[in-house]
Amino acid sequence: MNNVIELSQFKPDSLRGELKRFYKKIDALSIDSFELPDLRIKLYQKLRGEFLIIFRTKKKMSQEEIAARLLLSPEEFSAIELGLKQINDGMFFRLCGLLGASAEVSVFLEKIEKAFNPTLRSARKNIAETLKIYGIRFADSDDYKKQ
Repeated sequence: MNNVIELSQFKPDSLRGELKRFYKKIDALSIDSFELPDLRIKLYQKLRGEFLIIFRTKKKMSQEEIAARLLLSPEEFSAIELGLKQINDGMFFRLCGLLGASAEVSVFLEKIEKAFNPTLRSARKNIAETLKIYGIRFADSDDYKKQ
């Protein structure tokens, strides 16, 4: 009997698994929205780039393919994914559409908002607990994740 396990027997991580790990990373962040604005901008750019990498990888598209479709150089697109080049929201949403990430963008942005504003996170938790007393379930981004 052969006890050797071939690596090809394992399926690559699912998109859900990748996103779950990514969101846990964001959830672990806690940056006061009034402190260090430059750090927040750089961190936002980096997280946005990681989000794009997850979907580009799952869609099996190269940086060159996407760069060509957006009329960017491969170096420019690489800089976007690494968080080194700032892009506007319109470009980010175009990229999400191209990568099939449009349905997940709102969850991503909500996670970012919570990480950058711990006071908001605490307030939402308090609202949810109060509404629960009255039998009302407060929607959370976790409710929108597909199982």
